[in-house]
Amino acid sequence: MNKSIILGLILASAGFSAKLFSQAQIQSLYFMDRVIQTNTMNPAMFPSGSFHIGLPSFALDAGNSGFALRDLIKVRDTDDSLYLDIPGVLSQLETENVMHARMRADLLTFHMRLKKLHITVSGAQHIDGSLAFPSDLLNFAWNGNRAYVGDTLQLSPSGKLNMYMEAAVGAAWDFGKFTVGAKYRQLLGQAYFETTRANATLYTDAEIFALDLHTDILLRTAGLPDLKIKTDSTDTSSAPFDFMNTLAGISNSGSAIDLGIVIRPLKHLQIAASAINLGSIHWTNNASEYSINGDFNFSGFGGLSEANMDSIKDSLIALFKPVKASTEFTTPLNKQIFLSGTYDFDSTLMLSMLLRFSPDEDLSPNFSFAVTKRLKKLLRIGFSYSIIDDRRNNIGVMFDLKLWKFQFFGVTDDVGTFLRPRDSRYLNWRGGINLFF
Repeated sequence: MNKSIILGLILASAGFSAKLFSQAQIQSLYFMDRVIQTNTMNPAMFPSGSFHIGLPSFALDAGNSGFALRDLIKVRDTDDSLYLDIPGVLSQLETENVMHARMRADLLTFHMRLKKLHITVSGAQHIDGSLAFPSDLLNFAWNGNRAYVGDTLQLSPSGKLNMYMEAAVGAAWDFGKFTVGAKYRQLLGQAYFETTRANATLYTDAEIFALDLHTDILLRTAGLPDLKIKTDSTDTSSAPFDFMNTLAGISNSGSAIDLGIVIRPLKHLQIAASAINLGSIHWTNNASEYSINGDFNFSGFGGLSEANMDSIKDSLIALFKPVKASTEFTTPLNKQIFLSGTYDFDSTLMLSMLLRFSPDEDLSPNFSFAVTKRLKKLLRIGFSYSIIDDRRNNIGVMFDLKLWKFQFFGVTDDVGTFLRPRDSRYLNWRGGINLFF
């Protein structure tokens, strides 16, 4: 397989993969007051009715900052055949590029109303991850170092993975003019990976073309196999990693609380605020730090003798060999703050606005505006416009449909992804089925 196909597959997977950092939160979900899943964003929000069961549902938020699939896969004018335009994609990359994927699976959700008291019990699985890579890395892989003589290339990617489960119990009290709610979430960390320091550079001398490679990398992991480099095929120092046995013995515990309030100052006006993910996970199961530090200088072969080749091999192994230090550590969840306002014109048409803040991320506040319309009692549809992570072209769609005791719902912040998938860099969706009584 030539390098064009290999690099093309990597870039194609990047186009649909994902910044893997905070939880999968579809902003437009905040406007769907008839589904119990809104309670994951504000524990004081509940649909009408006495009892709800949320069946298993799924949420995905993924994307990349560099390119769309149409930039990678092109059509030749001569014969309409397809080809991979890798040089064109590489020319569009930013100095630092980010891919992300945030996934959430709600296992079951129960909601019960006892007069003014609301009680919820739920469980969920979270997988959040991100990968940042410099354009130098892919340019070097495609072009080699000939075009960068006399320059220093930045080659080190950085990433983060957080995989955990939660069991939650929440309560809210309706005081009439306002409702306050809180939720306690017990967390069970499954796997964690983070690049806390990433520096790998390559310099090619302009006169003698000598190569200088420098690494200074620090990683934190938990619940994952040890990082090792096998020196030869007979190296059996690391046993096969049994992920299921590791999950059975995990002891990475944590907790978080969500807080929310809904205020109804006027008959048709509702104001809401919430703060979620106020907590952390303490990692102990195979919790480790790995440092990779070294320098390698190559100024040419001194001959193709076995001794010379072994010397180069040993130098490269020493350069990338991780040094492990067992250490427990604690990681916070990505805190989210929501502020919203809704005006209900006639119990069928509502206008809403939302601000979302992420104190742990260096980003501007996100904004959404939505119009929702109830068609009889069975169907509610809505449309939203959102500014998300400085992207200003997000048109969302939402719906919930009630048939007998079943409720079907779906929501996305960017419907354009489904209309023009080849032109899109981002994808998000949340949907599922509920029972109501």
